[in-house]
Amino acid sequence: MRFISSLYLLFAVHISLYAQWSIKTSGTNADLIDVHFINPTVGYACGYVSDAGGIIIKSNDGGENWFIQLSGTDFIPRSIYFIDENTGWVAGDAGGNEARILKTTNGGTNWLPINVGSFLGLFSIYFTDQNHGWAVGNFGTIISTTDGGNNWTAQSGTSNSLLSVYFIDNLTGWAAGLGGTVLKTTNSGNNWVSQTIGTNITISDISFINTNSGWMVGQAGSYPNFEGVCYKSLDGGSSWSKTHNGQGYYLSGVDFPQVNTGWAVGFSGKIISTTDAGDNWSPQQSGTVNRINSITFYDKYLGWAVADQGTILKTLNGGGLFSKTSLTTSASAGSQSLEVESTSEFSIGDNIVINSGRPNEETNTIIGFGSILLQTPLQFNHSPGELILTVNPTSINEKRIYIPNEFVLYQNYPNPFNPTTSISYRLPAPSDVELTVYNALGQKVATLVKEKQPAGQYSVNFDAGGLASGVYYCRLQAGNFRQVKKMLLIR
Repeated sequence: MRFISSLYLLFAVHISLYAQWSIKTSGTNADLIDVHFINPTVGYACGYVSDAGGIIIKSNDGGENWFIQLSGTDFIPRSIYFIDENTGWVAGDAGGNEARILKTTNGGTNWLPINVGSFLGLFSIYFTDQNHGWAVGNFGTIISTTDGGNNWTAQSGTSNSLLSVYFIDNLTGWAAGLGGTVLKTTNSGNNWVSQTIGTNITISDISFINTNSGWMVGQAGSYPNFEGVCYKSLDGGSSWSKTHNGQGYYLSGVDFPQVNTGWAVGFSGKIISTTDAGDNWSPQQSGTVNRINSITFYDKYLGWAVADQGTILKTLNGGGLFSKTSLTTSASAGSQSLEVESTSEFSIGDNIVINSGRPNEETNTIIGFGSILLQTPLQFNHSPGELILTVNPTSINEKRIYIPNEFVLYQNYPNPFNPTTSISYRLPAPSDVELTVYNALGQKVATLVKEKQPAGQYSVNFDAGGLASGVYYCRLQAGNFRQVKKMLLIR
């Protein structure tokens, strides 16, 4: 292969445990309580604005941008969960004494109330499939459904309020809350058995990665002498050991995408992480002082957290746990050599993802060191501040975070619209893309995109200021892929 080296890229390798969370614009100042991503692209968050009601927001581009789906609800949405891109539920309470659940079957375009019955307010909801779900709340409230939420049945196990529920499958699950309460079921909640942790703490969140390994976080003591605590179990919750305590803050959420790798969040912008299954924890710099209420990871690299005052955080490298290189010098297209401070983090045959998670993302392969030789020329100009992430080529799950696995044209939002709307789409591979708009007569009225684009997620604004009210069609053609979405312009 011919080696082209007209220009070198200069990188500085950063291996740190902080400064790798970025703050995203949520479009709201609501206190966001919970966040859930179905895949690396589509996610939801919920919360409330004091004196203005509850809110649900959605992202179609991996959390980079968010739009409001529902606002001004007469209850506080405290927990949100989706089983796929279309079907999801949000649970909460009206004044703490009345349970509320909404359901969507079209990706949140419409949220419909479910008649829950006369149950007390809810704090957490979880589904294992389209039909089987559980929710927990005030004064020991546990309810379950086997028909997707159309009907709910009361279950019991404690009189203490429960703040979190988590199920591994349709049979085995846990619930936890005030007074150090931990409950477990192995028969879908027909019976709940108390699991003792030996201390009277508030457990705010509980999570298991399999039937044996689980973690829970919360608060011991009371203000101003409280401490954030984390407990770990290796036997399905039969016994728990405290693995972390920190003075002056409260831990509110925990997530482990892998057995050894996890994160917890809490008051004053606190984020802590572990790479040894929770035995030791290290702080990460979140970039906010707001209370962080919930965290979720797609895998050990890609994660999101939500906080008060509309704060949304995102990381592409585990909050700094995993090595990245940061581009400091531009390079022209066609360069095949990367100059790095050290090659110790790279191996021949490794894939590298350049500018991961952004529209101009590119994957390349290391074939040698000089400093690093690439298999193919770079396809575009890079700019200062862009990032390199090393990705093992045999690890499909890690690699697919950054490269979509299918072509998708999303429904425009808002729809109906007047006169502007946003159109998003994703590409699993570099493609010749043409995004066009037609009227009801089949006449082309706008060409929004006509160029070759690398794999990634894209969003384009369409301004119909010069068009009449009516039905329009957005058409995406990317190589042999074609998809059309119907849009409605209302003046």
